[in-house]
Formats: sequence, C-alpha cells, structure tokens
Amino acid sequence: MLPEPALPCEVIALHVRLPNGVAFDVGKVRLETLTAMVQMLGRLSCSDSTTG
Repeated sequence: MLPEPALPCEVIALHVRLPNGVAFDVGKVRLETLTAMVQMLGRLSCSDSTTG
C-alpha cells in the first residue's frame, strides 16, 4: 500500500502599516504560525490605551 501524498500546506504573507507608522511584515509562513503571531500581538498591552 502506497502512502498518501502530503497535503499542500497553506502559505501566506501579511503586510500591515498602522497610522502611527508601525509596520508589520511577515512573508511566506504557514497559516498556523501567522495565527499564533497575530494572537500573541493582540494580547500585548497598548500604551496608547492605558491611563497613567
């Protein structure tokens, strides 16, 4: 019995530029990796939204 062929992995690139000039560029990563990175960035505190 022959092994099943590997499924093609989804590869994606992302470019984001925020109004404050911050740029975020990611090229040719797997969708799972990009998802984890975006979730991690979403959990970071934003200095603009904090009071003090």
